[in-house]
Amino acid sequence: MRSSKTVAKTPAGESPKKKPRRAATAGTAKKPAARAASPRAPRKKVGARSPAAADPQMPDQGAIDLMVAEAAYYLAEKRAFAPGFEEQDWQAARDQIAAELRSARNPLG
Repeated sequence: MRSSKTVAKTPAGESPKKKPRRAATAGTAKKPAARAASPRAPRKKVGARSPAAADPQMPDQGAIDLMVAEAAYYLAEKRAFAPGFEEQDWQAARDQIAAELRSARNPLG
């Protein structure tokens, strides 16, 4: 019975040449095996959900902050940028954006 491996034919009297091994480079070095998690490592709660996971349509905090800043700007523009009302503008903008987000989550309520 013949082997399924093919052997390169060499001229009579010569032994087959082996391919030279290449030196390992930084990108081809073997990675060390992953270590087991230490007993002190915090674990994820199985039933816990993040607010973003609960509602994928909900904007992240950075986007909400930008919406509040834009709304505060337009409130200040309405007053012709009169000084002394900055805190009131920011609070009114926060309330406005929070109300809009609540109504977007529950359009019937």
